[in-house]
Amino acid sequence: MKFLTEENVTLDTDFIGNRVEKQLYFMTLDFSRPKSPDYLAKKLEGINEYNDAAAEITIGEFDLILPLKWHILISEAGVVEYIPLKRLSGKGMNAFCLNPITGYMPSFHEVRIVDSHRTASWSCPIFEKDNLLVIPIGHEKTVDGKYRDYPTCIMAGEPGCRVPDSVELSNLW
Repeated sequence: MKFLTEENVTLDTDFIGNRVEKQLYFMTLDFSRPKSPDYLAKKLEGINEYNDAAAEITIGEFDLILPLKWHILISEAGVVEYIPLKRLSGKGMNAFCLNPITGYMPSFHEVRIVDSHRTASWSCPIFEKDNLLVIPIGHEKTVDGKYRDYPTCIMAGEPGCRVPDSVELSNLW
């Protein structure tokens, strides 16, 4: 699984393996203070390995695979909601997308489940229960057709994360 470093670089846990570098940090959306969430760089302490059902999803023009049990931030009418991926099935919803380091404005892209897999293997950084992982999904094109220098990101996390069901959009950027 991909994650965003504090240097605004996309890294993939598949290339890190069990080797954890001492000075590697990854970005999270921290809800330890639910009324004022913040994007924080957390030290990479270890990698969680999973072998479970997965959802192949499309967000705008980007494809990725996430654990089917996970939740994602979606946005409608100025409110951002934390919903299970399973709720996306057959519904037109927009993912909340933002690069927390250099993005100055969120974007919203239709998110849908394309396929599901009974069993898939993946890994991700170990993060706290009141945090969401910032996951880079790709580089968007600008108005002039060039690609942005920084990746567009979504925020997702495991079930049981201590994240409010909904948050005012203005509190997230």
